[in-house]
Amino acid sequence: MTLLLLMFHAIVAQMSSKSFPLDVSDNRGAVLAASAIGALVLLSIPSFKDNFYEVFMRLHQGLAILSIYGIWEHLALQPPLARLCLYVLIGASALSLLFLSCLFVHRNGLVGYGFPRTSINNSGDVVILKLSLSRPVLIDAGQSISLWVLTPSARLRSLWQTHPFVVASWSDSPLDTLDLLVEPRLGLTQKFLQFSKSQKAQKTCLALFGGPYGTSIPVTDYDVVLMVASGYGIAAQLPYLKKLIYEFNSRKARTRRIHLVWKLGTIELAVAVKDLLDGALMEDTLDDGYILKISIYIEHISQSHDISPRATIVKGTPDFDAILREEVEGKYIRRVQEKEKRRDDMLVLGKLALQYTLASSNSHSVGIG
Repeated sequence: MTLLLLMFHAIVAQMSSKSFPLDVSDNRGAVLAASAIGALVLLSIPSFKDNFYEVFMRLHQGLAILSIYGIWEHLALQPPLARLCLYVLIGASALSLLFLSCLFVHRNGLVGYGFPRTSINNSGDVVILKLSLSRPVLIDAGQSISLWVLTPSARLRSLWQTHPFVVASWSDSPLDTLDLLVEPRLGLTQKFLQFSKSQKAQKTCLALFGGPYGTSIPVTDYDVVLMVASGYGIAAQLPYLKKLIYEFNSRKARTRRIHLVWKLGTIELAVAVKDLLDGALMEDTLDDGYILKISIYIEHISQSHDISPRATIVKGTPDFDAILREEVEGKYIRRVQEKEKRRDDMLVLGKLALQYTLASSNSHSVGIG
């Protein structure tokens, strides 16, 4: 929207003016602000943002400041009313920053509680962070945090590096410990892996976090929930899994079937998160623990084997057409009455391309999250 307004303003200004000399300060400011905003839009493409997050953040902040300076210079010679809008924007931003800073200090318990601390561990090339908070924080399923970690090797330089992580833990009450699953790529995440491999004994590092951010998808109003994840995407599904089981055990959810389908290249990641998966399976105890099924499909594995009656490792790739069809038909739902005619609703949770098309006469409702 900002880019569209900028383009509209530039077109109208060019149509109403015969010349645009750059030796005039307000014109230079306009070019500077427009260039900064255009660069912000170009840098926001997902491929750059996801692979170079730390660089993206610093460039984003720098270009935002540059655009404000350009707008200030562009409006310097304009009537006071035009500058008033900029003053209001700066004032609102300052108040917002002050509020967020106070919230940041409160949630991190920096006054009277001390810094949060995090342990950095690895299982092969998989990094698992356990963040111990100074004050408990309520985290909903699907939410994420921004994390700063003061490692001994990087010292104060590491406080300039922050990265968002999906919280892999969930509880109905505020949490004092957060589990984070880290995929080492470049920058901060790669430093976590190097640090975890270099330490001879487990150490904890000072940390700060921002958030939680994001909204949670409502998942408890469906009879069948099909959860799909590939690789490190399991971190986003685990909180929903635990929440669904908790709501089912407390009779707050209508869910009668949960199927987690996890696609992997190798078994390394499954071994690393085994404890987190076991925690979800252990909580599925009500009514003989029949609602949860975990299917782990691994392309490169010597043989197939089960790690529990409801968690199965299979060699190969999942047939999403067949899986979706079986879940929509309610093949594995235990019904109270065999002749039950109530309509079943289904939720597909995850980035799954639906290739299976439901017939228009099908009596089931499918939601996609």
